[in-house]
Amino acid sequence: SPKACAAAARVCRVWSDAALDELWRTLPSFYPLINLLGSSSYLAELALDDALTLPTAQTWDRFTCYAARVREITCDFGSSPFEQNVIPKLIERLTQAYPGGIILPNLQKLCWKTNGPQTLQYVLSFCPLTLERISIIVHSGEAVPDDPIGQLVRSLATLPNVFKAFELDTGSFNIDTATMAVALETFVRSQPGLLELSLPAEFPIQDHVEVLAACRTALRLHTFSGMTVYPSKEVYQEVLAAIAKECPSLRNLKIGRWSRSIEVTDATDLAPLFDCSFLEDIILWFNGRLELDDQGIRRMGCAWNRLETLILHAGASNTTPISCLVAFAESFPVLKYLESGFDRSEGLPPINEVTAGFWSLRELVITGEWIYMDEIAQFLARTWVRNSRT
Repeated sequence: SPKACAAAARVCRVWSDAALDELWRTLPSFYPLINLLGSSSYLAELALDDALTLPTAQTWDRFTCYAARVREITCDFGSSPFEQNVIPKLIERLTQAYPGGIILPNLQKLCWKTNGPQTLQYVLSFCPLTLERISIIVHSGEAVPDDPIGQLVRSLATLPNVFKAFELDTGSFNIDTATMAVALETFVRSQPGLLELSLPAEFPIQDHVEVLAACRTALRLHTFSGMTVYPSKEVYQEVLAAIAKECPSLRNLKIGRWSRSIEVTDATDLAPLFDCSFLEDIILWFNGRLELDDQGIRRMGCAWNRLETLILHAGASNTTPISCLVAFAESFPVLKYLESGFDRSEGLPPINEVTAGFWSLRELVITGEWIYMDEIAQFLARTWVRNSRT
């Protein structure tokens, strides 16, 4: 724990270096580091007054010593004037002072959160050769002509880094999807060692399947997240087929379907994904209605017999009968987590007709309408064999 590491660093010289390395390994913000340079008022002056000299050599040595220990950091630029105006300027000055312009020379994982595109120009100052995982989250902002997000993605593609994970979340930022598609394709093709790829929810992958095609260069890609926006059933199936073709080794998949109207999705619509036989975790999101029956669930179970997590989110009412829990128990022998909505109108099957059990399930989440536990307790007790909770 941080308290234990701090205590070890103080009481024993032998443990000090190892304890400090662990204590500074993961930072929740940039504040612990910049606080080493001085007070908030001094930092504001240092950032906004170019004539002001940098801290003393002793203070600077202390900063660089601790900066070298950081392996993971979250840089969250909130809405306060200090976060929006002072910290970016401070980063700019630190970049100028650092050899090669890299502030954290041993960083491995970076999460960059910002309310607009203004701070994106400083991301590259946190990209040493050791960086393997990067997450860019832009909460909001107005569209701008020079497309700073696309520029950043293209710049990342030119780095010699071997990235293992890349996440881009543009929030409510109005992106140019055509320009973004080119940037994403360029980046993915430049990263044959990519393991995890998460695309923006606002990026309609059905219009830019070239990004999916680029995934074939990442032979070990095992995690993919994306969204289809206003697709027809046929287009939705084409996207799933492209995912199965270009990413056959996927283990974790999160895919959404945002429809113009309340459309029904069933197991037949998901059939193209049945070729992804290595899937272990699936999150499927729809703003329409999900309609599964025992036969469809059994087909899913035959295709995804390694599945450990299944989350089905439907925005409209769910017409999957509650009795289908038996089919889930029969079809997914290693399932540990199940989350879905169910239609309770037809009731539960008689207890003496329940012949299957969840042998591996640890947690069941039933979303949607209220459910009375006294009505379902016996049913769950019969289908829930061990290691489970609700």
